[in-house]
Amino acid sequence: MNTKFGLRGCCALLGVLALVQCSQPAPAPEAAAPATNGGQAGARKYIRFTGAGNSYPGFTRVGLMMLGALKRDYPDHDTWIDFHESGRQFRDGVLRVMQGDAEIVFANPAHTPTLAYRGVAVFTKDGPQTGLRGIGKYPSDDWITFAVDPKLGITSVNEIRERKLGLKIGTAYQDGDNIMPFLLREVLRRHGISEADFTSWGGEIISTDYFKQPRGTNVRQAYSNGEINALFLESGYDANWAKNIGIRPMTFINLDPEAAKSLEAEWGWPSRYIRAGYYPGQPERVLALDFTDWALAVHERMSDEMAYKLAQLFIERYPEMEGPPEVKVGMERITAGFGGNKREFVPAEQIKMGIPLHPGAIRYYREKGILPAGTN
Repeated sequence: MNTKFGLRGCCALLGVLALVQCSQPAPAPEAAAPATNGGQAGARKYIRFTGAGNSYPGFTRVGLMMLGALKRDYPDHDTWIDFHESGRQFRDGVLRVMQGDAEIVFANPAHTPTLAYRGVAVFTKDGPQTGLRGIGKYPSDDWITFAVDPKLGITSVNEIRERKLGLKIGTAYQDGDNIMPFLLREVLRRHGISEADFTSWGGEIISTDYFKQPRGTNVRQAYSNGEINALFLESGYDANWAKNIGIRPMTFINLDPEAAKSLEAEWGWPSRYIRAGYYPGQPERVLALDFTDWALAVHERMSDEMAYKLAQLFIERYPEMEGPPEVKVGMERITAGFGGNKREFVPAEQIKMGIPLHPGAIRYYREKGILPAGTN
């Protein structure tokens, strides 16, 4: 269940009470009319920060920092931050910005706004969201694991088709919003496995909802318990995978390179290699779907001035958003950070997005020499 909370409590915890004026969740604009700066509902103005996907502490750190700074520049705007259960509102978070119910979306992974812009996956029924504009991406290194029981004797997705294997695959929520089941079905399809064929072989895609209700387990626990023989999950970086593998071994299977290329070409979703030896018993590198970075995106109606300020905050205050140096790999959920292994922040790379940058952000990046003239 999504909850929206006033910023006073959060800001007191983080010592920024004086910086951010908070409000109750703002009502949706009556006509979703273009706004001068942030959002408007009648005479009231808002700057609303929502999430799409995961909800690590980095979401709150960035949201409070940006709202606190913007409140000083726009004191007549009410501000709020949306918080949600991890793994929820991949679609809904982005659409809040597009429908005028929020001004800024912080999306993980950074490929989610690309899906929206192209109108694919969870956004197919909504159509291309071509008014979406980028600010930049906070770095994190993560990927999606596709793992099976080693007793099956396969090392690639193609072998599922060749051997007509009826896998019981555990994955995330099948609620029409979470991107993981859409990606899984698309991966299978691009390897020549239709849903009808997969089902006829005895295959089944089982979601987090099933394992959580009412037993309170998760997908990896279900695999360890022998309830499923395959899983398709993000957070591949998580150090706890070694513990899971110690209970029940896994084989991480390869995507077909051509299937991966076609997915990137049509959906804008890239793949990458998991280095050899990252997991116990994984002697070779494995081609997997990428799940990196956290993207800041806004609507094209946002003023150039406000988008400029967001870009400035993104670049100049990034050092404050990093987790403290004592954070251990796999512990970001309960300390700070954005999930994923740490990756260097290179501004010129972190503004490369699958959607157009907002003109206000472009102006800032060109002034600072981050974006060469003549490029967008």
